Amino acid sequence: VTHRSFQTPKWLEYFLVFCGTLACQGGPIEWVGTHRAHHLYSDTEPDPHDSNKGFWWSHISWLIYRRPIELDLARFTKDIAGDPVYQFLEKNMIFIQIALGVVLLLLGGWSFVVWGIFVRVVFVYHCTWLVNSATHKFGYRSHESGDRSTNCWWVA
Repeated sequence: VTHRSFQTPKWLEYFLVFCGTLACQGGPIEWVGTHRAHHLYSDTEPDPHDSNKGFWWSHISWLIYRRPIELDLARFTKDIAGDPVYQFLEKNMIFIQIALGVVLLLLGGWSFVVWGIFVRVVFVYHCTWLVNSATHKFGYRSHESGDRSTNCWWVA
């Protein structure tokens, strides 16, 4: 969806987007908009997680402070913003997490909730954030790209 790199039947697209929503990194419309803005403005001032502001900014601090580009994400998501499934997932991302937590609680008690929600989310967050931070600080470059992105084997 984000890169428009392949097409799949709608039911499979919706299933994959639902699974992506389980990462608890925002709704799919916001996530796609932020990601597309990052690629358009990579390592420049409008980039939501501009690595020129330092490792910690691109790793996590960018989530704390609103950036002007975030107010204009709609222009990056015109192809999906009107889709009712995307809108539902965008509006109900937190409720989906709560429902998953209830299911896990019923299946295996609090240990399932801790491992299936909290530990999973923290792990997935840092894996994703390392793509924003580490792959713009560590690694090697096989060609000039115009930004600070690198090939970082331990993040890939």
